[in-house]
Amino acid sequence: MAGRVIRARKQVLLATGAGPELGLGHLTRCSALAAQLRKRDLECWLVGAPVKSDFSSSLPPRRIEAGLVWDRTRADLGRFEKLLASQSWGGVVVDHPNAGFEYQKLVLETKTPWLQFDCESGSDLLANLVVNANPGCEEQREMRPEQRLLLGPQFAILRPEFSLARAKRKEGMGLHLAISFGGGDDRGAMDLALQALVEILPLGLTVTIIAGPAHPGIPLLRDRVKRISGRSVSLEVNPPSVSDLLSQADLVLLAGGTMTFEAAALGLPMALIAIAGNQVKQSQGWERLGAANFLGEVEALTGEAVAASLQELIDDQPRRRAMSEVGSVSCDGNGGARVADAFLKLISQHREKT
Repeated sequence: MAGRVIRARKQVLLATGAGPELGLGHLTRCSALAAQLRKRDLECWLVGAPVKSDFSSSLPPRRIEAGLVWDRTRADLGRFEKLLASQSWGGVVVDHPNAGFEYQKLVLETKTPWLQFDCESGSDLLANLVVNANPGCEEQREMRPEQRLLLGPQFAILRPEFSLARAKRKEGMGLHLAISFGGGDDRGAMDLALQALVEILPLGLTVTIIAGPAHPGIPLLRDRVKRISGRSVSLEVNPPSVSDLLSQADLVLLAGGTMTFEAAALGLPMALIAIAGNQVKQSQGWERLGAANFLGEVEALTGEAVAASLQELIDDQPRRRAMSEVGSVSCDGNGGARVADAFLKLISQHREKT
């Protein structure tokens, strides 16, 4: 019996989500954190990812299909409660913008060591450990006595491949633009980017467009790229290594989500479009820090405005170099280890008390 208890205390549940609407950023972050936790002899179980998918090879081997949809209905809350009660978890990680008070209350009642990512949803967070890597995150939420906040890009959790790419990246001889708006629905941002390319392609710019497997319009996107590309533009759908593609770029046009930390770690100047409400503060934070141009929210932009902003950065090499330095200094690629160490310490302290 004692052996079972010890093993249970080493098992960590990571609850997240992925799909066309949400994208893959939260899932990618949890997978990278799980890799760090496994290095610290913790067993990780992931819930919220499809059991079979085009990106399943990068996920933790232990996955649970619980049917969570994070819609705050009584049925979904019941599924989450059942999952929490399925065993005596050693720790719980929650990473979803819809994980508001109703879900948090269920975790709190288990008295399990608990880490939650602040997804800028506006909800108060009750977790023991709250992570917000937003570069503009300086506000201190009202905290419970036992709560700890990990704030800023130094706690950004990157896929291991980006730490390796960071060490190898060199500035190119030409000018190479990479474009990506995450793994899901870009909400019209790619359409703006393609309009902008028509304006700036005559400059001889090399462009790589990266689309994720959950993007709902891949066939249409392929067709549109073919019509404007020639030799200057390539489309990569669900590439085996995003880090290799980004490390070849000199400038990126991105959504204001989790990929901004990967670009910053590689020292890439960023032009950012917010395709979701919780990306606005993060994009503004990168701009205030000096690592990015925030173009605005996708609904308020035109292709001409995107082209003008990109043209401004293309014409200003000294500014791009300054943005590169700011980004790489602020996000050193070791955030996953810092968060994992802090969570392991929390779990260990809990064990000592019980």
